[in-house]
Amino acid sequence: MTAVAESAAVITASLNLDEVLQRILEQIIQALGGQGTFLALVNADSGDLEVRAAIPDGNEHDGSDAGIIGRHIPFGKGIAGWVAREGLGAIVHDVHVEKRFSVEVDQILGFDSRAILSAPIRSEGQIIGVLEVINPQEGSFEQDDLLVLVGIGSLAGTAIRRAELYESLQAAHKRYQELFEDSIDLILITDWNGKVMEANRRAQLTCGLRSEQLHVQTVDRLHLVDWEKV
Repeated sequence: MTAVAESAAVITASLNLDEVLQRILEQIIQALGGQGTFLALVNADSGDLEVRAAIPDGNEHDGSDAGIIGRHIPFGKGIAGWVAREGLGAIVHDVHVEKRFSVEVDQILGFDSRAILSAPIRSEGQIIGVLEVINPQEGSFEQDDLLVLVGIGSLAGTAIRRAELYESLQAAHKRYQELFEDSIDLILITDWNGKVMEANRRAQLTCGLRSEQLHVQTVDRLHLVDWEKV
């Protein structure tokens, strides 16, 4: 309970997606240990799992996992693929006697696994990814460890979707700003009383006024009005 509560506070403290993913893994290592851990999200185009963050040795993130990031795990393949397909957590005490284990996936990820703990990442009732911890540093993974990882997986899903939505909003805002500012047309946006709320670069050049000067103007002062026609 303490591990999940601490994870909730840390994971939701950022809206930067890469930082959120890294914090999730750091919390997993802190709570459960393990020689390595990774987070993979379902790729919308291929349907496979794509590794988005990893800590190979449980130490502070230092970029040494650069070869793992971006690797794809076929959906339904290996422990991670099975967890994504079934939506269930899994404890594997010995990969050598586990039918779901895939040596091919292990080689793709560059791990030398002997024991695995894996849980789905859920968001709004859907499986959007998988968390996996490789090789406990001592002893073996237990049922309580799986409960903690499942709990972190639920928190992770909410935090990831929140960060993705924020990044989408930022990207949309940037596109709007680029279209607005770079337009060859003069664009003024006013409130119902005619006060200028926004003015693009072309409007500033045409009117010969800076942005802050335009924002104290009303639109009727910026052009001649033929009152007879109006």
